[in-house]
Amino acid sequence: VVDLDIPTPDVKPHDITVDTSGNGWIVEDIGCCLDKFDPKTFAYIHYVPPAGKKKTVLATPIIQGSGDLLWFIDENNRRWFTVNSKTMEYKAYPMPDSIKGPVGSNSMAYDRKSGNVWVGGIGSNQIFRLDPKTGHFDAFPIPSYAKTHKNSLPYGVAVSGDGALWFAERDVNLIGRVDPLTGKVDEYSSPGVTPIPRRMTSDQLGNIYIGMHKTGDIVKIDYETRKMTSYTPPTKNESPYGFSADLKNGYVWFSEQASDKLARFDPKTETFVEFALPNAETDIRRIEVDQNLPNRVWWTGDTANHMGYLEVLN
Repeated sequence: VVDLDIPTPDVKPHDITVDTSGNGWIVEDIGCCLDKFDPKTFAYIHYVPPAGKKKTVLATPIIQGSGDLLWFIDENNRRWFTVNSKTMEYKAYPMPDSIKGPVGSNSMAYDRKSGNVWVGGIGSNQIFRLDPKTGHFDAFPIPSYAKTHKNSLPYGVAVSGDGALWFAERDVNLIGRVDPLTGKVDEYSSPGVTPIPRRMTSDQLGNIYIGMHKTGDIVKIDYETRKMTSYTPPTKNESPYGFSADLKNGYVWFSEQASDKLARFDPKTETFVEFALPNAETDIRRIEVDQNLPNRVWWTGDTANHMGYLEVLN
């Protein structure tokens, strides 16, 4: 395990991704900025994105897109960004005024087949989609909010093998699916009593995995049949949070926020391995598998102000 105490105090590194060179990137939840950690030199570099009408950039989730492009959102200025991780060239995608409500998000997902980018609008009860080729945005209202006006808080998002967008509705314990062709939104009950679904990923086969933060189970969704299967990790009440799939070896990794561990699930054998991090109260949130070096899994410790990676050496 490599564990970095981030030099800038209290930036709340909630989200992390990995570029094509194997560097870890975070967005500062408190701050304006993007930070890079180079595991070869241990250099930590701070970058300030271009200012908008509101000079303070509020950067939220960050993900790896195509090639060297990283995606993130500037919530304050209602725009999405790409930045080239090698040249640091930025490109902005302003959201149109026709899309109403807050644009802040907890999670983004990149569709490798279509090139589209998806976001769950946590304050607007909508799912957003951007086609980078045309710059066109779509917004998909969440049906349960229209019926009850209770904030669904769309949280984790992931694209399944058929191109559909799945999302967790944290505050109403539902799991949603957007058909990318028709725009139809379906909603399903989460397994368990008040399970609190949070983040998710899609695996090597295109199936969805999602964590039930309160019950401690992880749930597999077969994208073809939409059948849900629950699995219980060895550590009880570990609060699964961030998910990332090893697309080479087929493993599904997730963070155990309450137990300061990273866990690996093998869908073939339906078995778990857990790895303890070196510090207590790490508050481990989002994780990301380095797809070029899939035994290395990056993580962030939000309130601990730490980031790093775990590497399985055998």
